[in-house]
Amino acid sequence: MLSDARLNQLATTLADQLALLYEVRPADPQVSLDGNTLTFAFHGGLTDSDELLIHGGRQRELRDFREEFLQATSARLSEIVSSFTGSVVVFFSAAFDPGSRTTTSFFTLATPVEPQSEPRRAIRNWSERVWRNARGLRAQHIRVREQQRCLRKRLQRPKKI
Repeated sequence: MLSDARLNQLATTLADQLALLYEVRPADPQVSLDGNTLTFAFHGGLTDSDELLIHGGRQRELRDFREEFLQATSARLSEIVSSFTGSVVVFFSAAFDPGSRTTTSFFTLATPVEPQSEPRRAIRNWSERVWRNARGLRAQHIRVREQQRCLRKRLQRPKKI
């Protein structure tokens, strides 16, 4: 159904979405398709706080958090998968293994329906515009946060008399 190049594009797009949502880019994202099950797996993608939890022996807490996070973002991830495959995602599940630092998400697809190419292309273009806009908003947010940090530093400095 999907070429290897298209699967690689899907893996990159899903990794980009997670980087926007979780603020850390997953390493080595891979997608495979077997029948109506699409698997998205990657290593890493952990924040400094995540690493502290692992080193502090709180792997179970981190695993539960990441799995709940992925469930909360499943609608966005499923939209991306649907736009690439042309099939509706009917079930999503995710698992995180703290030992190997591997995250795996499973998307169960409905029977593939070949959509007309024009609506599919329009949805994909819309998705890319949304992604670019989100990226711009994130950059703006980072600039504002930096300005705020500088203002706080200036306010904390002792005044010269």
